[in-house]
Amino acid sequence: MPYDNSVNTAKGRLFQEQACRALTKRYGIEFLQDYPVQIGNPPNEHKFDLVSKDGKYIAECKCYTWTETGNIPDAKMAKCDQTILYLTHAPAKSRKLLVMKKDLRPSKEETLAKYYKRTHHHLIEDITIVEFDPKTQFLTEV
Repeated sequence: MPYDNSVNTAKGRLFQEQACRALTKRYGIEFLQDYPVQIGNPPNEHKFDLVSKDGKYIAECKCYTWTETGNIPDAKMAKCDQTILYLTHAPAKSRKLLVMKKDLRPSKEETLAKYYKRTHHHLIEDITIVEFDPKTQFLTEV
């Protein structure tokens, strides 16, 4: 039976919508979804998952989890690196956020967001990693 990737797309979309509401509540400003921003030199348009109406905040959302066996999801970590690259080139005046799903790795008692920050800190620069728990609707800076 072929794998239906639309399930992951729907999960990601729901996570993005939930994160949008949580960020709106935290910062007191409406966030627009899939909003285009000019990045790079020469400028090129890139649609970010969430951008505040005033442009002060730009966020990308990742609903990633550890593998079923508790291993590192290498391909997803590489996708986070790509996301960091886009955020790095977002306007300097904006606060840049990588919003990751809170997912605990029981064997190490470390969340995926904390693992990513610990192992990729050299790429992150001025980007804030934020963990979002869809169950509690709670945001935490990592």
